[in-house]
Amino acid sequence: MSRLSHQDLRRNFRQLFASNTCYHTASVFDPMSARIAADLGFEVGILGGSVASLQVLGAPDFALITLSEFAEQATRIGRVAQLPVIADADHGYGNALNVMRTIVELERAGVAALTIEDTLLPAQFGRKSTDLITVAEGVGKIRAALEARCDSEMAIIARTHGAGNHQPHPAIPERRRRRDLHGGHQGLRPSGADRRAPERAADAGDLWQPAAAR
Repeated sequence: MSRLSHQDLRRNFRQLFASNTCYHTASVFDPMSARIAADLGFEVGILGGSVASLQVLGAPDFALITLSEFAEQATRIGRVAQLPVIADADHGYGNALNVMRTIVELERAGVAALTIEDTLLPAQFGRKSTDLITVAEGVGKIRAALEARCDSEMAIIARTHGAGNHQPHPAIPERRRRRDLHGGHQGLRPSGADRRAPERAADAGDLWQPAAAR
């Protein structure tokens, strides 16, 4: 059976994106787990930062893993994967320039998509790991990612913790400020991201209200 190229897998992922079906993603962390996921019939896999940290460092997800270590693991997976793989690129491993380098390395590794989030990492002393960077910096990171991408088939996903960052429920002004990273309202995506990924939403309202904020 002929093998699918990285671009083939990215096209397949785009088709999944365009459908109205909800898919379960397989957690892949090395070449063998990627093979197993494909053999079991999973349509897509994800290389999470937490599992990569455990696999490579044997350590919890404290933002200790470097871009080089993460990209090396993604490359090993990309050599054998026959299902599209999403890479959890955390905060892009730094500022907008670091994000551009992250895109180059992970695109070369063969991932079908990656997420860039708006959290302040590594966590500052005495502060929560879910503290957010400014909207302007977050949008700038997404635009930098798009600028660095060579293969337009590789999807850039804006991941925001704005939906569930405030307790007990996020304020509407914060939702409004985070609309760029959520993808805007009425289908608009001011940051240019291919898709949005609200993180830690408490309920369905947290998913929909950022887009409805006026």
